Order: sequence, then C-alpha cells, then structure tokens
Amino acid sequence: MGDLIQLLVSGMATGAIYALAALGFTLLWQAAGVINFAQGEFVMLPAFSMLFFIAGGSPLWLAFLLTCVLSMIAYEALMGQAQQVTLAAQAQTNAAVFRDQVGRRLTFVCPANVNINQDVYGTDVYTDTSPICAAAAHAGVFTHGTSTAVTIVMEGEKQSFTASTRNSVTSLAYGRWWGTYSFLRSGQPGQIDWNTTIATVAADYMAPITLVCPPAGQSAQGDVWGSDVYPDDSAICVAGVHAGAISLAGGALTVTRVTKQASFPAITRNNITSRVWSDPATRTPPRRCSGTASAGVSSPAGC
Repeated sequence: MGDLIQLLVSGMATGAIYALAALGFTLLWQAAGVINFAQGEFVMLPAFSMLFFIAGGSPLWLAFLLTCVLSMIAYEALMGQAQQVTLAAQAQTNAAVFRDQVGRRLTFVCPANVNINQDVYGTDVYTDTSPICAAAAHAGVFTHGTSTAVTIVMEGEKQSFTASTRNSVTSLAYGRWWGTYSFLRSGQPGQIDWNTTIATVAADYMAPITLVCPPAGQSAQGDVWGSDVYPDDSAICVAGVHAGAISLAGGALTVTRVTKQASFPAITRNNITSRVWSDPATRTPPRRCSGTASAGVSSPAGC
C-alpha cells in the first residue's frame, strides 16, 4: 500500500509539471502567437539563484525571499522588453506582455471569424488581460465577420472597470488592475519591432496597414527573403530598409498583400542581404509595402 501511495503522489507530481509546461505553452501562444521553448531557462533562474544564496550561507527563508525578489526583477525587465512577433491576433491574444510599455501603440489584425465569446473586463478602457479582438468588437472598432486591423494604446493602472453590453459582447466589471489598454480611432499607426512579421494574418485581409518601425541602432535584426516582394514571414522593418522605404533610423511604412509569386531572389540592398526562397508549395502569399522614411522623404514603392 505504501508503494502504491508513493507511486500515486509521484505520478501526480510529474503530471503537475507536465500540466504547468502545457499551460505555459498555451498562455504564450494565445498572448503572442508563438511557441516558446525557453521555459526551462526561466525555471532554472530561480532554482540556481536559490542554490547560490544557500551556498553563500544564507538561511533557507532568506534564500527563498531573495530568490523571489530577483525573479520579480527579472520578470519586470523581460516585460519591459516584450516584442510583437506578428500582427496576427488569435482569439485569446491580449496585451499583458506589453504592460510595462505604457504609451506604446500596437496594431493587430483580427480575423473575420475569431471567437469573440471571451471574458472582457471594462468599457472603453480594458484590462490588459482582456482578449484584444473580443474587446475590439465590444468597443465597435471590429465587426465580427470582417477581418480588421485595430490599434491599441497601452495605459497604466486603473482603479475599477465597469461592465456593459455593446455590439453583442458583454464585458465584465473588475476592481483595480495594473495594466490597461484602449483603442485608437484616430488612425495613428502602431509601433512594431524589428522582428515583427505578418505571418498567419487572415488570408482575406487585403487592406494596407501603416506601421512605424523604431530606430534600430547600428544594425537591423531579422530575416528577410526576396526583393520588392517579400514572403509574409520576412521581418517587416528589415524588408523596409532593404527596399529603401525606411532607414535604420526607423520610420513609417505601409504593408499590403500582392499576388503570390513562385520564388524570391537573394539581393543585397542598403547593406541588407535578403535570402533566396523558391518553394511556393509551403509559402503563403507575400506582402509588399511602401512608405515614408522618418526624415519625411518619399521612399520607393514596394517593400
């Protein structure tokens, strides 16, 4: 009997670890649209930190306390550097990872048939954990059945959130929450990152999207394939530099979809070397963009 109990406890502990890992994959996929296999590194940080403090002579309670503080500092630092991987929004995509980037504008494309039956908190201003597409439908900037680009602006702490029913979406009331966002209706573009792509954006979305690339510093980080026309998993800002639409100083550009093409050549332009690709069977329709550099000089069409 003792062995059976031990096996049950051990099995439950192992299952809990697997469940925790699965939960992490799910939350990250819903929030950012990517799978993150670096969870082990995040778990190792507090584990080795605690071993370090214990080895240094700290009592167990102090080592635990110091580990918690260090983990929270690391978490806040990572949150402040969160990047937008793709413009595509899923049913559960929210803005929680951008909580510490107050004032930042972010653009997402909500697919036509996304499930908007989600828990949304607030009216006009929403908790950053509220799914963006459901909140967009509630706010009236997204109509279910039509793929639409929406832009949010990150805001700070709010003491309370009111419930309401709008556009067939019922939001919930909530108390104090630290991260919030609201929707921009002025047409101001969202700021993307240098590795942001249009991968997995709804196939029926054909409207141009204007975006802003931040300054890149000395070099542009991100992969790009082709020239003038680029596949959707090319980094938008890097493609913009390659095409001459913007410089490493950043700037605004507009991305639109064009007809699918069979191959993408490798060409060096503006100190950016694109990569070659010639397998249309596994490539979704490429995009093309035009734009204006931050200095206000018109750029060539196509990016």
